Amino acid sequence: MRKIRHLHEARAILSLLAVLTTVTTWAQDVTYLEYNTGTKSFDTKTCSSYTTVTNQTTWTEGWYVVSGEVTIETRISVTGDVHLILADGATLNATKGIGCIEGNSITIYGQSNDEATMGLLECGQDLLTNSPEWGYAAIGGENTTTSPVNGATTIHGGKILAHGTAYGAAIGGGYGNQNNKKDYGTIIINGGVVSADNGAVKSNGQCPAVIGGGTYMKRGHITINGGKVSAYNSNGGGQGAKIGAGTESSWGIITINGGDITVSGFMGTQAGNMGAGIGGGVFLTSSDNMTDPELDQIIITGGTINTSAAYGGAAIGGGLKGKCGTIRIIGGNITANAGFAATAIGNGNGVKVNEGNIIITGGVINAIANTGNARSAIGASQRNTTDGGVYGPTITLGWTNEDNDCITATSTATNMTAISGSSVTIADGKTFVANGIAYTGAVSTDQLTAIGSNTLVPAITTDITLAPTGYGTYYNSEREVLLPEGVKALIVNGDNGNGSLSYETIADGDGDGETVKKTVPAGVAVVLYSQGGGSRTLTLYKNCTDNRTFTENLLGGSDTETYITAEAGKIYYKLTYGSQA
Repeated sequence: MRKIRHLHEARAILSLLAVLTTVTTWAQDVTYLEYNTGTKSFDTKTCSSYTTVTNQTTWTEGWYVVSGEVTIETRISVTGDVHLILADGATLNATKGIGCIEGNSITIYGQSNDEATMGLLECGQDLLTNSPEWGYAAIGGENTTTSPVNGATTIHGGKILAHGTAYGAAIGGGYGNQNNKKDYGTIIINGGVVSADNGAVKSNGQCPAVIGGGTYMKRGHITINGGKVSAYNSNGGGQGAKIGAGTESSWGIITINGGDITVSGFMGTQAGNMGAGIGGGVFLTSSDNMTDPELDQIIITGGTINTSAAYGGAAIGGGLKGKCGTIRIIGGNITANAGFAATAIGNGNGVKVNEGNIIITGGVINAIANTGNARSAIGASQRNTTDGGVYGPTITLGWTNEDNDCITATSTATNMTAISGSSVTIADGKTFVANGIAYTGAVSTDQLTAIGSNTLVPAITTDITLAPTGYGTYYNSEREVLLPEGVKALIVNGDNGNGSLSYETIADGDGDGETVKKTVPAGVAVVLYSQGGGSRTLTLYKNCTDNRTFTENLLGGSDTETYITAEAGKIYYKLTYGSQA
């Protein structure tokens, strides 16, 4: 009896130890990185109590750590607020994905920002295309028999590879109900390397977004503060946006504050994705869709963004037959490239309404509309064939920082323009330059659409007074100078040896801006001449397109008043009026 009791005690102790090796407060502390929205940097924190991930398929409220390589072939269910740390060098293969439905949340952390060493989570690679898994997101919602709504997904770090299905997003919502659309939930990406695709199953109908809403899901919230994020069409089909909404759905609020973001897909044919790159899904039933300028917004304040759309959808804005809602660009470096019959930033093709807003107050923007009958690179993508006018959103341009911002808008389609909409306004007191033409204050649509494919750069103006003989001097080390009509700029390129100098005209305000430049490059000192002299207004802008150099120029310049000390052997000249010495 004594030995048997000891055996029972030993088994009890072993059972207790087995439990403590799964959930333990005695384990070695684990560090992780958490994004601080206040400082916009990462804080290193420590977790002391956690569960080591082995084969658990139900994650309840608390902390979980992946170390080593783990494969879980059953769908993981998240209940409560779950925090997952991917240790450096670790791999978790969640082949059926992670279900995080409405009322729950999952937050994912890495231990470093080094892509070569950070832990990896790959999920959704084995999701089925038939019932019951065909409506599941790789991370997030499921189908209508459970809940399509993604609870809340937050990514601070780690490497995430997420594969969607024909009806469920890679990250976001599952399969919704066409007659009772629900919000797709909240997605926040603060850091890490996030790569999301629409899976291996090609489908041209009823498709989800890659990051965002599942099929037939309406507005949610997507915020990207940093990290390296890619969302792409991996199989050539689909009607959902890469980042935003799925089929016949509007996106809600998409905010991009930073990060390196790449959105891509098949280009140029109907087989390509018809949703927006960033924004809405396809509306096939009606062009009078549910997009609302107040409820559906894309707000970009920073980051480097390369986004493309293929067939009828905007690179940023509406999908095929989808309105653009409100697009606000405050900063960032953006390249938006639209394929067949779409605008780069604005409405999707086929929208015949004067609704929506595009407001640009900063950023370096390169918008390209490639082929087909897109109306413009920015704004409208549908021409009013009855009266020759334009359907489209209202467009407002008015930078707050003139130093480093510009728009390059290019439409390669026949008879198309760079920027056009139902109205185009340049904010009062603001000046923009396009191909040697300065636009100031409120500008009519006809004026702005006439510029065609151009670069618009914000500018400031300054007045200069020329002597009655017509001469003066000017120098600016940072800004390019656009000359007004009737003003020429000359450099001094030689000494004739008889007390006179030789001059060369390098810019003329009466020129065409191409063969005869109207601009003086930054850092070039010049003599200005205008018949009769008097006050003239110069336009200055910093995003210089005139990069000419003049090494033979004998003139020197300074932005501030400068006294020159004479050096032996050198001759100094100054511009004088009349007989003044």
